[in-house]
Amino acid sequence: MREQRQPARTARPRHYLMCRPTHFAVDYCITPWTDPAKPVGTAPEIRHRATGGHR
Repeated sequence: MREQRQPARTARPRHYLMCRPTHFAVDYCITPWTDPAKPVGTAPEIRHRATGGHR
């Protein structure tokens, strides 16, 4: 059998959408960081953004 070669991968810049956590909740566990038993505080994150924490 002949080996099929995969095309070379090219690094590209990544883009992330950071939106205000107005309607955010952890309703189910998919990773160790998303535990519904541990409440998520949106108010501290909104204050952090208001002071220029995320740019």
